[in-house]
Amino acid sequence: MEELYKYIIETYHVTEFDDTTPIQRVISDDPFEDNGRYYDMDGFEYVIKGNYTTKEKFEENLKNKLAVVEIKRKSVYVTKTEDKVSFKLFTYSRRRRLNGRGFKSENSVRFVTFNVKTNSLYSGHMTNYTSKKRVNKKIRRNNFWESPLNLMKHLMNTMFYGSLSNRKLKEKMTEKHEVIGISTNIFLSNIPGVVINPSYSDDENLYKRYLEYSGIKYSNNWKVFMEIFPQVTKKDLVKHKLKFIDAFMTKNGVSGDKVKRVLHTVKECNMESLHYAYHLLGEKFVNSQSDDFMKQVIETSEFKYYYMPQFVFKNDRERRNVVEVMKLVMMKHIAPNTFNDHINMITQIRLFEDFTWKSKTYDEFNNEHYDLTNKVSHYTQGDFTRKYDENFVNTIEKPIELDYIYYPVVLKTSIDYNSESVTQSNCVKTYIKREESIIISLRRDEITGERVTIEYIVGHNGEKVFDIVRIQTLGRFNQGIDEVWHNVVTKLDDRINDYLLHNEFTLPVMNVVVGGREFDTECEVTDNIKMKHYMDQSDRTDFGYQLKWNKDLSRLTDNVNTDDQEETHDWIDFF
Repeated sequence: MEELYKYIIETYHVTEFDDTTPIQRVISDDPFEDNGRYYDMDGFEYVIKGNYTTKEKFEENLKNKLAVVEIKRKSVYVTKTEDKVSFKLFTYSRRRRLNGRGFKSENSVRFVTFNVKTNSLYSGHMTNYTSKKRVNKKIRRNNFWESPLNLMKHLMNTMFYGSLSNRKLKEKMTEKHEVIGISTNIFLSNIPGVVINPSYSDDENLYKRYLEYSGIKYSNNWKVFMEIFPQVTKKDLVKHKLKFIDAFMTKNGVSGDKVKRVLHTVKECNMESLHYAYHLLGEKFVNSQSDDFMKQVIETSEFKYYYMPQFVFKNDRERRNVVEVMKLVMMKHIAPNTFNDHINMITQIRLFEDFTWKSKTYDEFNNEHYDLTNKVSHYTQGDFTRKYDENFVNTIEKPIELDYIYYPVVLKTSIDYNSESVTQSNCVKTYIKREESIIISLRRDEITGERVTIEYIVGHNGEKVFDIVRIQTLGRFNQGIDEVWHNVVTKLDDRINDYLLHNEFTLPVMNVVVGGREFDTECEVTDNIKMKHYMDQSDRTDFGYQLKWNKDLSRLTDNVNTDDQEETHDWIDFF
């Protein structure tokens, strides 16, 4: 094996203790109070004699039982054999505690290896690789979607920043870009056939070499498909005579000349959006639309495959109206959650009356959406009151003082929800029965001033509430919020997180008055695990148990505001 490049950073730390102590202390029961201190069996505290960071002191104290010694080593290697070129990043640490009988060692390696003979890229990592019993390893073949070279460079960057324990190493920071650049270029330049094109990333240069030497017939926009998971395998390609787009389509369960033509032109590729459109509108109808529409759908990330509402269309005119509104969603004029709510409300209303989707412009959609919220309220209307723990409400509703004074208001009653809907022209009035939903109206200056409507989702792990996550933050007409609101919304998030950290959140109880009857229904944890919605502030998702009222509120259809009810229902019999 030929060593093409090597770079090593070593750091040493020695804490030497005196062999006498003038003070005897009572050891505290608080583990944090005595953190970092050492005591003998009689409670005598060891006194630090000195701290050192040199190799000489490390070697000098190797046999000194009154010293804590530690070495950390991070190494970059590029090596070459007849068949492969390897890029490796090693980490190693060895430490002995005070009065310790032996050293504790940890090691790991992250690697990228290109096998010239098989034209394959292998990437992965191993930990404790010197121990046959405790080794943990993960290796992937042709895993380009993870951008393995970029990951290596990120880890090397971390290696430098994590090694600034002394002045000498701070001076080495000037070498960072040089080490990362040289090691990566040496790795690539020793792989036959790699052309280092400065307009491509290192991973893209390597991926292009892989495509060409495999004889794969790729498209001009090949870079778009490099980071898509799952990757097209060689087995998939062989079935399609090495035609990449054909294999990619089969891998993703799509077909047709139009899809193939559009895939050759896209600048981004999100196949879950296309499956969403197929599921909603029908594959045949979507494929009959213009190339521009299909391209928009594939390039957008607004439609999430995990949440595809069911909808029964009356005719193609209704489908065409939905297509126009989908264009507004893809242009970010309408929020995806609002679009999905629109579909669900129409589906719900059709249980009681005939309704056709007529809107196709932004204004028409807003008017129709508002009309739908009124209809939904009519068919499900009771007098509802969500009862939260008083401590929670008092904590959350404390004013927040920044550039203005902001007043968070936890919505509790039907009147609260309806008033918020009227003021904001949104559909929040239909959210009062959502078990896991908490609606907070964040208002500026005055209680009736300018505001944003915020939805939080409660996450329950089966034992307790572990998270309350913000998923929607909208202004009037379901518009996004201005930057001036970001700081106060973040403060509100922090307040809720702090409450959860120091208090146990009690699930709400719903008080219902309907048909002349009044009853309470508790929020219970079911056996069903459901995935949370994507949050506004990040792309992470969490898993939790679904919440459910222990009485079925979906069956409430009487309008309690109707004075001339001809018939009285015994609602209690439903539960």
